[in-house]
Formats: sequence, C-alpha cells, structure tokens
Amino acid sequence: MNIFKQKFPCNTSWKSNLVSALLFGLFIMLFLLAFRPFQLDTLHTGRLIFFCAVYGFTTFAAIAAVALIMPRAFPSYFNEETWTTGKQILLITGTLVLIGLINYLISPLMGGSDQSLRKLLWYQGITVLVGILPITIFTLIEQNSLLKKFEQQAAVLEKKLQEKLESDKKSDPPAPPPEKKMT
Repeated sequence: MNIFKQKFPCNTSWKSNLVSALLFGLFIMLFLLAFRPFQLDTLHTGRLIFFCAVYGFTTFAAIAAVALIMPRAFPSYFNEETWTTGKQILLITGTLVLIGLINYLISPLMGGSDQSLRKLLWYQGITVLVGILPITIFTLIEQNSLLKKFEQQAAVLEKKLQEKLESDKKSDPPAPPPEKKMT
C-alpha cells in the first residue's frame, strides 16, 4: 500500500490546533532568541526581541489560520474518513510555504532589503530550515501519543473478547463425548 494513501487522523479541533499554533510560534521565537541565526546576532537586544516576536507571531498566525479556517472552508477535503498521510504532508508543506511567504512580505517593514525572487527563495529556505525541528518533534510526539491511545484501545478490545469467549464457554453445554463405533 502506498504510504501517502494510508489513513491519518485529521485534527479539526480548534482548541487543539490553536494550542499547537501557539506552541509552534513560541518555539520559533525562543529558538531565534537563543541561537540568533541569519545575522540576528548583529541586532541590539530590543530589536532582536522585536524581530523574534514578529517571526514567532507570523508562525502562530499562519498555522492558526490554516488550521482553523481551511477545515471549515473545505469540510469535504478535511474529512476524517478520507484524510491520509499524503494530505497531512501537503497541509504541512503548504503551511510552511505560507509562513515563508509572509516572512518575505513583512521583511521590508522590518528594515529588510529589496524584494526579489532570490529573497523569496531565501525566506522559503530559512522557513524550512527553522521549521523542520519543531515539525519533527511535534510529529514524533503526536505519533507516540496516537500509538499509546491505539494500544490502550486494542488492550480493552482484547480483554472484552477474552471475557466474551470465557462467558461463551461457561454457558455452552458440554459437548457429548464422541460415539464409539463398533465394527
């Protein structure tokens, strides 16, 4: 079976998606503050905090917008029954592209240089580089959580099945012994 066509849980819970968006935005802000990549180390503290907060907020806003608006705008596409790993990857990729585009568009407002195709591609690359870590962590945590949930459900079903089999054994009359044939 094609891995991209395998079923994947579609999370349309606005509360869960809002919390995820907030955590991603906070992670990006703190990551940029802590490691100061992409020449952020040349900024004085006040400007550095402002830049990191803006990029964190951009991440939060883009993820929240995609997660909260898209499932309501296209409910048949975001259907739990038809949601697949491929659709999930496409959603994450689209969200990353949107974040990169927004970062590119706001860069002149934050004292950035000219806008060009080269700059657009640079912002997309940076967004992927910075975004890959929290996406990986989030995906592994989600997978682990789902695995535990499904293992617990399987254990409950197995216990019920065992109880049913035991109950059926007790309620069935014993089978008569096989008849001996005389020859």
